[in-house]
Amino acid sequence: MEAAIEAEKLREYYLAHRKDFTFETVLSTFRNIDLIRRAHDAGYEVTCVFVLTASPDLNYFRVRSRALSGGHNVEKETVYKRYDKSLRNIAEVIPSCTEFRIIDNTILPSTIYVRRADGQEFAFENEYWTRADIEALLASQLKE
Repeated sequence: MEAAIEAEKLREYYLAHRKDFTFETVLSTFRNIDLIRRAHDAGYEVTCVFVLTASPDLNYFRVRSRALSGGHNVEKETVYKRYDKSLRNIAEVIPSCTEFRIIDNTILPSTIYVRRADGQEFAFENEYWTRADIEALLASQLKE
């Protein structure tokens, strides 16, 4: 918990002093969406890379594997709640991003969506994500 508090202080310091920074988030809480919005409003170029899988079951399996190898564990219920919240929050954060990319990491990393700084958008279907699935993730953010 101390590390999380320190990391948040550093992000706030960098934002206040207009210094570049990077951070990782599951994107399941408003706190980090708000940080991204504030960075955008402060004139930052915000690049987001959202890595997902096609199933919360797979996420939980990977968490369990990590825990069995000595890494930190996350309760199954928490993994499932975060999965749903994270996917719903994609549409919340996209307007505050200069560039946005979604990578499907179900098996091998595969780009399924890109919105470039110039506003051009591209969707790339794969065996797990159809164009309709991608559009649902984006909540109508994808342009034809």
